[in-house]
Amino acid sequence: MDLQSHLSIKDARDNFSLLIDTAALTGKSFTITKFGRPKAMITPVKSKISPKPASPNNILKEAKGIWADREDMKDSAAWVDRLRTEQSYR
Repeated sequence: MDLQSHLSIKDARDNFSLLIDTAALTGKSFTITKFGRPKAMITPVKSKISPKPASPNNILKEAKGIWADREDMKDSAAWVDRLRTEQSYR
């Protein structure tokens, strides 16, 4: 659907998710009208935080951090070996 800059409440309701995504990705604002008169506006949020590009090192550091409190995973090789033994059907 080609979104216009002015939409009726019905059209905005029917395409709300698309409106939000379009505003966020393109920076375009939308005016919502009721009986042809402007009533509300959907505008993108200007983020002051720019996302960091994902590098393999950052991903590995973040992934390791989620398991930091797991006592059973301190020795990862032993943990994998135990898991394979438990899951083995032979």
